[in-house]
Amino acid sequence: MKQIFPDIWQGEAGVQFGTLSIRAYFLKTSEGNILFYNTKQEEDFEDIQDLGGLDYQFLSHCHEVDASLKENKKKFPLKLAGQPNLKRYLEGITDLDISFDFQENTPTIGNVIVIPTPGHTDSSLCYYYKSPFGKSHLFLADTLYNDNGTYRTLVVRQDGGNVEELRKSLLKLKELQVDVVYPSVAVGVASNYFEVSNKEWKELIEGLINRL
Repeated sequence: MKQIFPDIWQGEAGVQFGTLSIRAYFLKTSEGNILFYNTKQEEDFEDIQDLGGLDYQFLSHCHEVDASLKENKKKFPLKLAGQPNLKRYLEGITDLDISFDFQENTPTIGNVIVIPTPGHTDSSLCYYYKSPFGKSHLFLADTLYNDNGTYRTLVVRQDGGNVEELRKSLLKLKELQVDVVYPSVAVGVASNYFEVSNKEWKELIEGLINRL
């Protein structure tokens, strides 16, 4: 894992569905260490061990669910957290230890704020974190992604995705003060995360909404 901010590390790139570059992110807080998204990269787990282990894994939506989650729990005594709709995808694999089933934005472990953002799927969540080191970070998984230099959205209807819900979720995210954004996937680019000004963020979200 590569340290990119004083309390945040970026995982090694993996591949999903043949063309998507995927990365997980690791956050150290006073209330425990958190992994956002999922990784199958053994180098990541070796680095996480050196960083003090893993206490929580925050899933953003159903596309991060596979048998590796069970293996992650064998590696570390972690609690798996996510939206309640994930439970049907986790059947036969493992349990959801923490269910973020509230409607309003709510602080949780490490003062990470959980934001319900359905639209890409019906299990989509974003995680917003104001670091004591000064920047505001948004972990939004596949709510938007970089496709060869162009930011896009995707509605996966077979997993509960819905255009109107995605529009509402994007409007909610537009109002956040964001410094760093962390999509979980990308196409044709080396790195998933990016920094933005408040003006750039609002313009980016407005553009995505207009293209829905």
